[in-house]
Amino acid sequence: MPSYGQKIEHNRLKNNNTIFLLDSVLVPRDSVEYLIKKDEVSEFSILRSTDPILQQLGIKTQDDAVFIISKSANRQKYQNYLGAKSAKFRKLIMKDNLNANIQFIINNQVVKQDVEKALSQINDENFVLLKVLNKDKLKKEFQVEDKDFGVSIRTK
Repeated sequence: MPSYGQKIEHNRLKNNNTIFLLDSVLVPRDSVEYLIKKDEVSEFSILRSTDPILQQLGIKTQDDAVFIISKSANRQKYQNYLGAKSAKFRKLIMKDNLNANIQFIINNQVVKQDVEKALSQINDENFVLLKVLNKDKLKKEFQVEDKDFGVSIRTK
């Protein structure tokens, strides 16, 4: 899926029948800009009318669809998934639901941008291990000083 700000084919959106989905919910075209701020978009893509995602959602259209995923939807997705994998993680997010004091690390790489998108890609096919790190270990191993906790995830 393209990330926010990536150029799209504008001629594909000229059709007034284009439908918009925000977090898998059909929304009126003229309401999209009021329902989500630009900086809250995690992912978006343009789906052809035959795309399996539209079929799974039961949406039948002959036109393209704009599929938008918010950061909060992706955050909820990875919190549910990783919380099921680790009781320590589940306890941590209960204290810090927005993850403001948590630094995520995937395969020993500190995730600095598009955290929600990166974490939403983790699933049973690629998940290996999750470790919750305290502030001292986070500073020592990853030189991160502005967060209280680290969550180190290893994937295939």
